[in-house]
Amino acid sequence: MTYIGTAGWSIPKVYAHLFPSEGTHLERYAKKFTITEINRTFYRLPRASTLQKWSEQTPPSFKFSAKLNRSFTHFHKLQSTQGLEEHIETLKNLGSKFFALLVQLPPSLEFNENVAKSFFEKLREIFSGYIALEARHESWKKSDKLLKELQIARVASDPPKFVFDSEPGGYEEFAYFRLHGSPKIYYSEYTKGFLQNLADRVKALRATDKVVIFDNTASGAAIKNALELKKLLDLK
Repeated sequence: MTYIGTAGWSIPKVYAHLFPSEGTHLERYAKKFTITEINRTFYRLPRASTLQKWSEQTPPSFKFSAKLNRSFTHFHKLQSTQGLEEHIETLKNLGSKFFALLVQLPPSLEFNENVAKSFFEKLREIFSGYIALEARHESWKKSDKLLKELQIARVASDPPKFVFDSEPGGYEEFAYFRLHGSPKIYYSEYTKGFLQNLADRVKALRATDKVVIFDNTASGAAIKNALELKKLLDLK
């Protein structure tokens, strides 16, 4: 199945008329999209009751992707799993809608097989759902064998920093795209030509589940592009 959504669920005023007028922002957003990416968890975990409320506000088929806290990725650089189990247990308050965990690494973090293997093996013990890794150092092009073994998908990013991160990698049953906006990251709107090419790429993938997240939210373009891609893929 293909899931399309945005980072967060903010609805710009210019597109508000395309959504139901009643309900919270999340309830309105969830009427049009099947997934959202929670970036707040990168900085601080919401309360368990908040996560439960978000789950209750969305349709049964709706999904959440949550970003792993920066303590593990940016501060400890995958060298500590202290607090990891508690972190994941809190996110599990999303219930069955907790679909994927996004692990975004700092651009300076190089691939160290022993460190990566130790961290992700522990993570796999704790969390059996989909894991997507956004690696932002060129050395991670050597990680696909390990990622396949641990069933972790490598994110396809735009704009890509290197050739290898322009396409999904790692675990082949799950694909995860993050579109940050190009040429101006977080702002630029994608062209119809880019979106058609993206739709063709998504269709061609044999993965069981595919996620496309638009992160060009600063200008409100994410909502527009996500709706356009939905139409190109003929998704309800």
